Parts: sequence; structure tokens; C-alpha cells
Amino acid sequence: MAFALNNFSGGKIKIIAAIFLGKKLRHSTDLTDIYKFNLTTGGAFNVSLSGLTDNADLFLLNSNNQIIQSSTSGNSSETLSFQNLSTGIYSLQITSSAGATDYLLGIQIQETLIL
Repeated sequence: MAFALNNFSGGKIKIIAAIFLGKKLRHSTDLTDIYKFNLTTGGAFNVSLSGLTDNADLFLLNSNNQIIQSSTSGNSSETLSFQNLSTGIYSLQITSSAGATDYLLGIQIQETLIL
């Protein structure tokens, strides 16, 4: 991704990146998926879990595997939202207690650059 800033006199620019991943928890004995990532620049961070065919819960863990935030509403979708998530290594954990389920994982990161 490249950005061209012509005749820009300075200020703040918000860059938003979004990732969507479709997956299925398939096995009745392994009902957890974990996605590990390194956030190199802090900023707004939003995660959504939708398209569920069965109940699933969403957890954000820090580098020590401690739960920072969770969404266990039991609804057809789960969400996590942070205004300013610090840099660091994190894991997203998706767990189903009811069995195999389809899901769509959406991750949105917003960074403010000061020029």
C-alpha cells in the first residue's frame, strides 16, 4: 500500500486497515483458534466475530496470555473495541463451547500519523 501526499502542509492523517478472515472451527475435540500478532504502532483497534452457525466467544490476550478483554454474549456476533491499544504482542482466541461453527473474523486497526 502506498500513499502520495501532494501539496500537504502538515497535520494529522488517519489510516485505517481492515482484515477479514473466514474460517470454520471443524473438530469437536479442538474448538479453539488462536491468531497471534505484533502491533507495532498503537491506535484504535476493533475486532468482530460474525457469521456464526453456533455460539463462539472472542478473547484478546496479552503476551503473558492474560485476558485483556472478552466478548461472551452468546449472540450471533461478538465484538471487542479499544480506543488506544498499546504496541505489543497479542493473541485473538476464538472458542466454541457448542461445537463446530463457521465464522468471519474482522480486524480493524486505525493509526493516526502526525506529519
